[in-house]
Amino acid sequence: MKNFLRSLICAGALLWAGAASAQTTFTNSSLDTWAVRNGAEAPTGWQTFDDVLRVAGFPIPAGTTTKTTDKQGGTFAAKLENKNSFLGVPFPGFLILGTRLSESADFPGGIPYTGRPASMQFYYKRTGPVAGIQDDSATVNVVLSKRIGNRTQVIADGAMLLRTATPGTAYALMNLPLTYYSNQTADSLYILFSSGMAENLNTNTALFVDEITMVGTAGPLSTGDAKQNAQLALFPNPSATGRFTLTSTEEPAILTAPLTVSDATGRVVLRQSAGANTGAGRFVDLQGRPAGIYTLRLDTPRGPLTRKLVIQ
Repeated sequence: MKNFLRSLICAGALLWAGAASAQTTFTNSSLDTWAVRNGAEAPTGWQTFDDVLRVAGFPIPAGTTTKTTDKQGGTFAAKLENKNSFLGVPFPGFLILGTRLSESADFPGGIPYTGRPASMQFYYKRTGPVAGIQDDSATVNVVLSKRIGNRTQVIADGAMLLRTATPGTAYALMNLPLTYYSNQTADSLYILFSSGMAENLNTNTALFVDEITMVGTAGPLSTGDAKQNAQLALFPNPSATGRFTLTSTEEPAILTAPLTVSDATGRVVLRQSAGANTGAGRFVDLQGRPAGIYTLRLDTPRGPLTRKLVIQ
């Protein structure tokens, strides 16, 4: 159960260009439409932690995502809060875009989507003690992907910790830039909000979310950037052990470049100078690091190359 929940949180993470003039919404992006599902109200077109529990074999509502009239616009907003559970540990609140979940899917939920937005905007606020808000590490994750044969290619992604120094009653507008790795057109969009991904959650904090839109149009990558991105392979990702392998068959300089790995707060947790090309790939060892989202940066001769790393 615990590993499945971590996988759902982490998979959403394998989740800066363009003008912010165009805006795109999708079904119930305003979170105004709710309906009774399996005995509890839930936002139409979204999955909650109750749906996660059912997929995991626990058909007992947690009630960690609820409708609220404390909203930024429209009629309602979603309130995600950590609540004590029948397992003796707090469960987080989830908002997962889509109508179905599967343990075997690459990412949780998802809807058909072919846009190339520059970023995602949404309104949010946090309530509860400052220390609890900082410790809980509420997150938002976005992934644009394309199915190619039997694998899923990430076209773009973005992730952000939702922390506020001073909890208040007013919503804040947040802009989450998307990082593009390919010029291909995506076919799916995944969004996941969580009220906490920390190992130990507080039960007196909440995350309010409202009015979600995809904004702007990202420009194409340069020919060189697109080619370089395509030449770097990374596996396994997500990783259950914290070990990753980088390979590149056409551009060995990618593997020998200096690298750094940062956690979700921006703190560098691993730094390596230029490595040797052994022909067997390059290993990145994050064993012992907590489950979560990390950013790999390779300083190649053609410029920096980044990837999201996910530890389950």
